[in-house]
Amino acid sequence: MQINSQQIDLILAEKQMQRTNLAKLSGISKSNLTLILKRGSCTTKNAGKIACGLGVPVKEIAIVPSKDSTHETVNQND
Repeated sequence: MQINSQQIDLILAEKQMQRTNLAKLSGISKSNLTLILKRGSCTTKNAGKIACGLGVPVKEIAIVPSKDSTHETVNQND
């Protein structure tokens, strides 16, 4: 699952938390959390743990791919 590391950092700032605190609350090691945030992806299970540690829904930290609009055609002559 793709996650938005910048959004996670913003939430941490709003809650005046450090990544170390998030790692403890999430049940993920600090080194693994750092790797996840650097990579920008993780398992759905770890995304859930991170969201739980932040106290937000997963959709707040996930990057949801947009629909591929290349398959849609629009007739502009109508």
